[in-house]
This record gives sequence, structure tokens and C-alpha cells, in this order.
Amino acid sequence: MDPSLAPLVDFNNSPLERDDSQTSWPLDRGPEHFWQQGEQFSSVIALMLKLRLVTPKMVVGDDGFIHGKETEDDELKLWLEGLKLTSHQLDTARQKPFDTEDNDFWELKWACKPFLA
Repeated sequence: MDPSLAPLVDFNNSPLERDDSQTSWPLDRGPEHFWQQGEQFSSVIALMLKLRLVTPKMVVGDDGFIHGKETEDDELKLWLEGLKLTSHQLDTARQKPFDTEDNDFWELKWACKPFLA
């Protein structure tokens, strides 16, 4: 066995010295590199859903919440009502600037794109 690999295999040894950034982010590059790809990826997914004609047909109700159109499946309508989303929430999520300190930054950032399309 390679001596440099021994600490990885031997559980009796102390853990390897690492700084917090290496243990909390397992990829070679930081999130600031990958987050920009989310915009293009979500655009591709939204386009594919449109081409397959599977994007849900939605309307904003009088209460301000997003509901499925009358022609949509009942299960979709129930799911959308359970989400309790407003168009304002979706617009706000789309416009949020990147923030490494905000854990809620990703919430609906790109997942809302098919809803807004």
C-alpha cells in the first residue's frame, strides 16, 4: 500500500488536516463557478418541457396565488395549491443576485423558470 494513502484507510489515525472550505464544498471549484451554469441549464429544461407540451397551464387567481387552469389534471391543481406560490415570489426569486452567505439564495432561483415561461 502507498504510504500516502495509509491515513485514509487506517481509522485509528487522526483525521486529515483540512480547512473548513474543503470539507463544506466537495468540488474542485467553488460555487461561484457553477452557479452561472444554472441559468443555461434551467433554460434548456424549460425549453424541453415546452417542446414536449408538458409545462403546466397556470393562472394567477384573485387571491394572488398560482393555480392550475380548469383544463389541467386535478392532481396538478392540488399540488399547485399546496405550494401556495405567488407570481411575486417567483419574480423575486428570479431577480435575486448571487450571495454566498445566503443559504436561501437558491430557493426557486431556476426552478421557477417553467412556471414563468
